Amino acid sequence: MQLKGKKIIVTGGVTGIGKATVLAMAREGASVVSTSRATPDSDRAVSVINAAKKLGNGKITHLQMDVTQQGEVNAVFDQAVEFLGGLDAIVNSAGSEQQKPTEDLVAQDLREQFEVHVLGTAFTNSAACRHMKGKGGSIINYSSYAGVGCMPMMAAYGAAKAGVIAYTRVIAKEWAQYNIRANAVCPAVISEMAEVWYAEMSPERLAEIKAWTKSVIPLTGELGKPQDAANLNVFLASDMSNYMTGQLIGVDGGMMMGR
Repeated sequence: MQLKGKKIIVTGGVTGIGKATVLAMAREGASVVSTSRATPDSDRAVSVINAAKKLGNGKITHLQMDVTQQGEVNAVFDQAVEFLGGLDAIVNSAGSEQQKPTEDLVAQDLREQFEVHVLGTAFTNSAACRHMKGKGGSIINYSSYAGVGCMPMMAAYGAAKAGVIAYTRVIAKEWAQYNIRANAVCPAVISEMAEVWYAEMSPERLAEIKAWTKSVIPLTGELGKPQDAANLNVFLASDMSNYMTGQLIGVDGGMMMGR
């Protein structure tokens, strides 16, 4: 078990990549606190936590948290670290997607994307830093190909995800003195959020997306699974990646090749 004894917080932990990560971390022996806007007694949270407890023997729980509220983030991280008995890694996968013609964007569109992705990353990372300074740790932030390449209709989302990359590289350099590693991940996987997004598309738009996906992913021509990203998260949270920081890593079938 690669993560035996590790203490980990996963934001956005009840759906998609976050959910797959909670299960993967538990399976590898870690104690895990999942966080999201869902309450601990919600069906989604209960389902994930019960499944995680069956996979491993670490401590597992879920706490409600809105990553856009700094005071709430600080309080929940304190509670999570007390429950875990320390903090070795965080996986910051909480997020939301937005699809809209760029000329139609209004201030609220931009504000929502930056609050969740840029402020949410900054708030959770700063809270983690306070608890990691004594012995170091691993911060894993989720960006997107949209923050590196060009994805029409996703200007606000892409701009916010580009901010995650820039922020992650800055803290990787600044916090190296504390032995805190920080890496950014760009996934290309189908999650619950993406499935909802696709369900709302017109048949014509969905056909365009599928054709584009086939043209830009050389390995399979298709999006991967949340488990593909979760596997990378296990590696980045483990001691196997102790000499990696400031990196932008694609789990994307080669979509981001050469970036």
